[in-house]
Amino acid sequence: MRGKDLLTESEYDQRGAATLPFAFEVSMRRFASLVFIAAVACATDKNTEKIADPDFALVQLSQMPEVARNVTGGFPVQYRLHVGNRAAVPITLRRVNVQSVGLGAYDVPSTSRPFNLAIAPEKSVAVDFFVPVIVTQPTILGANGPVTLRGVVTFDSELGPFQRTFLLQANERPAAP
Repeated sequence: MRGKDLLTESEYDQRGAATLPFAFEVSMRRFASLVFIAAVACATDKNTEKIADPDFALVQLSQMPEVARNVTGGFPVQYRLHVGNRAAVPITLRRVNVQSVGLGAYDVPSTSRPFNLAIAPEKSVAVDFFVPVIVTQPTILGANGPVTLRGVVTFDSELGPFQRTFLLQANERPAAP
């Protein structure tokens, strides 16, 4: 028994089976509980699957002054998020969480903003919010350049709560006429 030779006598129980160190047992319990929690979190409610995905559009409202466009550091940026309810039931916007992904003019740390805004079926609304941003390295376009944001939007409906995500580019420069 080659494997048995590698373990000390204290690592075997009375039956001769190898015992696991306590830390390993705790880690396995944590891992099993995390897997269970992840499975429950990933399970979707069949009722909210019937709700059509909302439409999203994102616009950056604030601009850095031209003289400060290559400055590094933190500053607030204002966004407007347009949400279109394509569902046959009213939905209520509860929370918007945004953060930047990839390289862009600035970094947006994960930021969450609460709302309580009802959206009627086949209607659209717009919400404005500020987020703190950080310019660590100026780009050619400066702080007014494009940034890609990932958003997680939380809703309530008569069929239950649900979340939807978006990946949108904010502050795209319009094409020259």
